Amino acid sequence: MLKILLLYVAKNSSVKMNDLDAHIVRVAYAFQKDKLLTVHYLVEITKDSEDIALGEMQLVIAHDSKISKNKLVPAIKLKSSENTVDPSEAKDEVGSIMTEIMNKAWSVFNEMYKQMNIPEGLSSFSVKNVNVKSLQTNHLQATN
Repeated sequence: MLKILLLYVAKNSSVKMNDLDAHIVRVAYAFQKDKLLTVHYLVEITKDSEDIALGEMQLVIAHDSKISKNKLVPAIKLKSSENTVDPSEAKDEVGSIMTEIMNKAWSVFNEMYKQMNIPEGLSSFSVKNVNVKSLQTNHLQATN
């Protein structure tokens, strides 16, 4: 579910500003200790349809969400963010659009995360005040 959310954020975070276009072309993420999620976005920046720079954004997100009555009770916070640009000489020209796309990506992530719901399971009782634990899909197994 997280992968779908991050791809949705990438698709919906393009920015046009001062004859520049910026859009996210690649997404990577990793779970860290202490309920932290690190998200890397690779940003392609063009001017007049020509590539002028490649940016990289890193967002570190703290999450302490819970599930209550089959609804996600979100508790997320942007702990840190940073961006870099290659070539570094383009930083003055593209710095403001990198900040703008980072703000838009966080806004879309935050908004969509709060709208997520948890599908009801097979149980006849609802889950109340349960912590959300991050798992990679290869940790899930089907059993007979």
